[in-house]
Amino acid sequence: KPLQKNIPKDIDIAVCYGRPNEDTRLVEPFASPPLLPVCSPRLLRSRGNFVNIEDLSRFVIIHDGQVLWSRWFNQYGGDCPKPISNLYFSNTSQAIEAARLGYGIALANTFETQELIQQGQLIHFLDMPIQEEHSYYLIRQKKELRSLKVQLFEEWIMQARSDQRHVVGNGV
Repeated sequence: KPLQKNIPKDIDIAVCYGRPNEDTRLVEPFASPPLLPVCSPRLLRSRGNFVNIEDLSRFVIIHDGQVLWSRWFNQYGGDCPKPISNLYFSNTSQAIEAARLGYGIALANTFETQELIQQGQLIHFLDMPIQEEHSYYLIRQKKELRSLKVQLFEEWIMQARSDQRHVVGNGV
């Protein structure tokens, strides 16, 4: 579900998960990064090579307050195998950190995991992506109302989005 409905008027620029209610500022789709199962490479090495959905039953499945593993299993036509156990967190950053530390496998988007994957701290368990339930949106003032610092931030974030597309393909 979207995290916010109304963005306070004193915020110059924002990236929001889910389309916000907005009537005076520009709202444009920003990104739709795919979700992929991720884990520590150390965890995978300690248990051997795995290549299919059923292999998930040999691991702890890490959940957060946003992503539902059932959507992932439904997309790939598999029944959710009974994992060794489940680990629940209230937010995605905690779930990703638990996966990075080797506690299990989390489902996370490529925005949030790109750097950790590039550093070799996380790997994709299976290359089987699903789309987020909602896209990310960029909210900003009309060009003539933007301050220099907002324009510079906007240039930086657009470049970061472009860099992300080159790393993970067209899902962003």
